Amino acid sequence: MLKLKPNQRVPGIVKPLSIILLAGWLGACASTDHSESPSMTPADQAQYLMQAAGQGDKNIVQQLISNGADVNFLDASGNSPLSEAALQGKLTIVKMLIKAGSDVNITPKGESLLMHIVRNNDLLTAQVLIAAGADVNFHTAEGVSALSIAKEKGYGELEMLLIQSGAQS
Repeated sequence: MLKLKPNQRVPGIVKPLSIILLAGWLGACASTDHSESPSMTPADQAQYLMQAAGQGDKNIVQQLISNGADVNFLDASGNSPLSEAALQGKLTIVKMLIKAGSDVNITPKGESLLMHIVRNNDLLTAQVLIAAGADVNFHTAEGVSALSIAKEKGYGELEMLLIQSGAQS
């Protein structure tokens, strides 16, 4: 028997119960009778936004943004809804979150989001982040940068993009 931890994600099987419950909450918020509107704390909204962003659920992400969810919420590891979407390759969600004001210069686990994206060899997401103002010259305390990662991994297209965007060794 498969045992799951609370909110554990199982790719390709079922959305977590929390997302299913959230969809019901959002439906109640959209009803025409607002006399008894359900309430959700800002922290709950932010947590749901992180989950929905990572899963690529455009409708729920849009509803949460419309309901005022914090697009710059950071969890204990420094991840945000934007980093969840970007690291899962959810480019449409990345664009939605940037348009809603997400900070592209977050540093999950001590590295810039752009560095994580370069490490994943994701050229399209890197282009979107750079166009939105990602710092191409961010360095960790150890001196690692997105450009040094691209060079080390042999990702020529990313290396060229970073150099053309002003990255320096």
